Amino acid sequence: MHIIDYKYLSVITTKQEDTFMHDLVTIYRKVRKTLKSALKPYLDSVDNLNFYPHPPKMSDLEILSLSITAECLEIDSESLLWAKIKQDYLACFPNLIHLTRYNARRKRLKQWLEFACDWMSHQIPCSDQVFIVDSIPIPVCKISREKQSTVCRKPGDEFRASKGFSATEKQYYIGYKMHLITSSSGVFQQVRILPAHVHDITFLKTLEQTHLIDCKLI
Repeated sequence: MHIIDYKYLSVITTKQEDTFMHDLVTIYRKVRKTLKSALKPYLDSVDNLNFYPHPPKMSDLEILSLSITAECLEIDSESLLWAKIKQDYLACFPNLIHLTRYNARRKRLKQWLEFACDWMSHQIPCSDQVFIVDSIPIPVCKISREKQSTVCRKPGDEFRASKGFSATEKQYYIGYKMHLITSSSGVFQQVRILPAHVHDITFLKTLEQTHLIDCKLI
């Protein structure tokens, strides 16, 4: 994806058919329809998963659907996403809220987002017998600040950042690893973020591996 400065976007006019996000609305509607079916037992009458004294303008279902849609389109800049929606697709998102509130709500829906992604990945037909297991380092501070930094290393943190080794950078770091299991056709089967010292083998032992029986792991 090309990263474009927000100020640049605000001074130019782009046609809807020329933007690389021309499938945004179509994918969003399909994802929302699929999620509503999967989360039906947990949704209230206005498509919220959490209780709100005053129902928000944008429902939890819409938050999850937009988040997954952005991932499908490989949009890693939320400022760019919001700028393009407001510029080209605002009529399709009448309940759009401020980006800051969207991010806060999405964080509170983290567990539901993981559940939805896992459920949707298993709906994609996959007859592969070969799966790829790999991990990506997620540093939170440099190794030189190992003793001073308390970022993500407080006693109350569910998973505390730890010391790990990055094979690509060939150096140690403090942080986490994102462990991935992907089919040879590119469909994610499992994804977890664990402390940096956790090995891929240890990660596999923590999973329910019913879909990995009689297959080859690379």
